[in-house]
Amino acid sequence: GKVKIYKTVKAQELWDSICEAAWRSAEPGLHFLERSNKRSNTWYFEKLICTNPCGEQPLGAWSVCNLGSMNLVSYVTNGGEFDYQSLASDARVAMRFMDNVVDANFYFYEENLEAQKNIRRTGLGTMGLGDALIKMKVKYGTSQSLEIIDKIYKTIRDNAYDESANIALEKGPFPKFDRDKFLEGHFIKRLPKAIKEKIAKNGIRNGVLLTQAPT
Repeated sequence: GKVKIYKTVKAQELWDSICEAAWRSAEPGLHFLERSNKRSNTWYFEKLICTNPCGEQPLGAWSVCNLGSMNLVSYVTNGGEFDYQSLASDARVAMRFMDNVVDANFYFYEENLEAQKNIRRTGLGTMGLGDALIKMKVKYGTSQSLEIIDKIYKTIRDNAYDESANIALEKGPFPKFDRDKFLEGHFIKRLPKAIKEKIAKNGIRNGVLLTQAPT
């Protein structure tokens, strides 16, 4: 159809008002909702309409998410080495814990309960990344730091997804799970092959697993 122009605004003015609003609310975020909807694990059944108050978790109507942060400082040994093995096993424990929270939680509204039981959304993330790097004597932003950061988050991602697929075998996948569509998800396609195969076989317990809160 024909595009109807209501008003033209200068890009600089728009940018300034975005920056002003971010400063005023102490929320340094700019959220592209259309991109979130395209890339979400729940793209095939849920329309994301907003985020939670801190902006880290895009949510559909009535959707909720329980968040958990792993303290990365506690994985740095006294010798300044990062213990990836402990992080891997703890990420698995955290996924089971947070999946149990979905059922243990109290929901004020029936709509929240229904939305969460359908998706079983969790948000496993981290805190203390800066402190962990200081403890390792690694400067943030260097190529060495990027390698470490990459390995940390791949460790969390792979173990969380793998464990959620294990839980699905025991307790069943989240009710809105559709194997073919879920595996077409933007981030799911980037998972290691073995994990994708496990999800195809078992399903997955949680529709959304990870989030990075501003901790």
